[in-house]
Amino acid sequence: MKLSLDNFIHDTKMLNQLILKLLNYAKCKTDGIEITINKNFGINLNVRHGKLENIEFNNNNISYITIYYKNRKSIVSSTNLNYSSMINIIDHGINIAKYSSLDKDCFMVDRSLLAFNFKAIDLFFPFCFDINKALNFAINSEISALNYSSKIINTEGSSFSSNISCFLFGNSNYMIGNYYSSMHSISTSVISKSKKGMERDYDYTISRDILDLKSPEDVGKESARKALLKLSPCKIKTTKLPVIFSSDISYSLFSHLAESIDGNKVYLKSTFLLNDFDTQIFPSWLNILEEPHINKGLGSKPFDKEGVRTQPNNIVLNGFIRTLLLNNYSANKLNLKSTGHSSGIHNWLISTCKITFKQLLKKMHKGLLISELMGQGVNYMTGDYSRGASGFFIENGVIKHPVKEITIAGNLKFIWRNIISISNDDININHKIRCGSILLSSLNISGY
Repeated sequence: MKLSLDNFIHDTKMLNQLILKLLNYAKCKTDGIEITINKNFGINLNVRHGKLENIEFNNNNISYITIYYKNRKSIVSSTNLNYSSMINIIDHGINIAKYSSLDKDCFMVDRSLLAFNFKAIDLFFPFCFDINKALNFAINSEISALNYSSKIINTEGSSFSSNISCFLFGNSNYMIGNYYSSMHSISTSVISKSKKGMERDYDYTISRDILDLKSPEDVGKESARKALLKLSPCKIKTTKLPVIFSSDISYSLFSHLAESIDGNKVYLKSTFLLNDFDTQIFPSWLNILEEPHINKGLGSKPFDKEGVRTQPNNIVLNGFIRTLLLNNYSANKLNLKSTGHSSGIHNWLISTCKITFKQLLKKMHKGLLISELMGQGVNYMTGDYSRGASGFFIENGVIKHPVKEITIAGNLKFIWRNIISISNDDININHKIRCGSILLSSLNISGY
């Protein structure tokens, strides 16, 4: 199956025309309307032991229509993008809005915030959807992992995916725009075995541009190496130790920040940071810059799903929280302006220190390197943090042995304040939060 880019782009141009017709139809029937359409095309496949297990093709469209009517709102959706069908959907949405609850904060985004002239970003790098090429990516990764060591005794499979999409937006202020994007990935998961038992681990790579992916062979080798490192784990006693969050998982500490300063949580008063905005909660050297316009960035967007233009933000500056993450409704509730976050966060660049990962281990000297987290043990009302973990015991700055079946616990405020250093040579580019490995002064560790 091969993709005709000309057809894909032609279809999106037709959808732009459809949006304009719908806006004209609804102009005198509502106080405002927003129309978004997601058009997607892609392939996802999985192999195991060199054989194709399943393959999925997706070629779909979905629209969401938000209707404002006398401080009331309704949201309707449809996968049928026929003009007459969309007209019916809009009429139903208007009727729903008329019987919805009155809300004085329910009105459209201020025109001055809309992305009438948005910045073009290079996010679109389509891959020729050739089944044999796609299969080879997954198969070669798995073969590389299985051939890495005789202790790699089984595989949970390898996968390859490649998808392109177009996001289209229009509202009754006649801000009409769209942007194209692509996403490609390879992942492999294998099982290692020793006399003391079996362990599993995986590796993956993800990018807008398929040329920027790690090679399938490198993904396979890394998944095998990580699975071998976990063999013959030990348990440790309950204690308190310095901890390093490896760059594979360190972004999670800042994803909890994103949750905590989300505007919806703020106006509902359901965040432990309610009284800490514009307050120092990180070390003074730590900064978080949000940059939505990085070419090929996994979190890059010219505008959010409400048409609000995105722009660089100092999320944290010199350790202080400097902004909330607001969509239009939460901004109205707080008597503020939308920050363009109705689609979530964009690229977060976490500041680093002049220290490599190896130097970070030596700096810690003795403690735990955490490489995997389990569970969702974060209480956003209190900031209490408790998650299952596994990793490695570090002594004299080197790995002594793997560790499993532990729980790490603390409070996010304490954790953030006690970040000692962040490495600069192992930035995780597989996530829209770009961060190196993080050294913390200490955490409570529950063992046996």
